Amino acid sequence: MCIAALLHDIGHAPLSHSLEPVFEELFGLNHHIATENIISGSVNLGKDVFEVLRSHGIDADTVIDLISGRNANYHEFFSGPINFDTIDGILRAHSYNPAAKGTPQPASVMEAALLRNNDRDQLLVDGFWEAKDQIYRSLINSRQGVLADYAARWLLKKNLGSLRADAYYYTEKTIFEKLPSLRALLSSRYFERDFCRELDDDIHYNARRFALSTDASFFDRADHERYQQCKIGRSLNLQAVDAANEIKLGKDLFDGEECD
Repeated sequence: MCIAALLHDIGHAPLSHSLEPVFEELFGLNHHIATENIISGSVNLGKDVFEVLRSHGIDADTVIDLISGRNANYHEFFSGPINFDTIDGILRAHSYNPAAKGTPQPASVMEAALLRNNDRDQLLVDGFWEAKDQIYRSLINSRQGVLADYAARWLLKKNLGSLRADAYYYTEKTIFEKLPSLRALLSSRYFERDFCRELDDDIHYNARRFALSTDASFFDRADHERYQQCKIGRSLNLQAVDAANEIKLGKDLFDGEECD
């Protein structure tokens, strides 16, 4: 999987999700810009993509407008809340939960969101949105998830001398080869304890929450009103981190909290 990935969410490209803020801060590169560079063929990774599009008479700028959300056609499956790049990653992460039962196939959710024929379609898409909130609460915004994200960025900044802007387009395998200390840190049995000793202050981050508003109609495609989301500023107190007390998938760090 390419670090740029053409995709946004952690389920598809967890390492790119963690490292992107550093590349954006230092090199002005994020997944939107990287995607445009790939599709337009302006970087080596995208030259074959551009040639394939051109050989089929497909305008690269039109594709870029669709993926970036500037063109909201195709039921906003690129720009709306229910989008291509999220469905597969969220459902794959959801299936990791041993308590999860009957995780649907991404194609089934996509078809339900496209057709919207009946109550079953609504249940599938609503269930996906609720699964997305659960994954963010229990995995991405868990203590371990927040620490892993921060650790990846912290270590990348310490090793900038060995990386350039084009490292954004590396595969995750290449990133780990270039930064062997990153794999060693993240896979360490004592990761939380050892990493927290390197830090002087609490970690501040934005926790994302996803809510379902049944007042908005699924069948009228009022997705922006039905499928709501927000960010909540949070801090991870390093003194409260206990490496012997791991948070398991399914634990809700924000029980009782709602979006402001």
